[in-house]
Amino acid sequence: MTTKEKATIFLDIDGVLCVYPGSHYNYRVNPNNNVSAFACANLKGILDATDARLVVSSSWRLFPEFLSDLIKQLGTHGIKRNLVVGVTEDLSQTPGIKDHCHLRWTEINDYIKKHKLTNYVILDDFSLEQYTDKRFVKTHMHTGLTEELRDLAVAMLTD
Repeated sequence: MTTKEKATIFLDIDGVLCVYPGSHYNYRVNPNNNVSAFACANLKGILDATDARLVVSSSWRLFPEFLSDLIKQLGTHGIKRNLVVGVTEDLSQTPGIKDHCHLRWTEINDYIKKHKLTNYVILDDFSLEQYTDKRFVKTHMHTGLTEELRDLAVAMLTD
């Protein structure tokens, strides 16, 4: 009997769960880094439909106080702490990294290879489609994780 691989969601925060309507990451609009209830409901919808787990790929993972706050905020939206199973490694000092998008993809791809993942989706507002056109759901910083994108992610994880 083989066990089915658990689905994994690589989760960015800014532009996915934290939205910045009408601004370009203007933290004065969202000074407390509050996640959007709407976006969290959509994330919970993916988790409920797929029994997925979360790996934080956001730069929030580099700051323990941000990561702790994120986990608390997710909890207030019904997303249990035990669903956050890891973070991607910080590879920012790796030679040959061209830009933020390349760095994010390299960190995620490294995690995928180390853990031999095949059933995953990446939720991010960075332009990662230049590195992968499969299993990537691009959000927008002004709207975050919408219902349409939720449904797309569920389809990717259950195909």
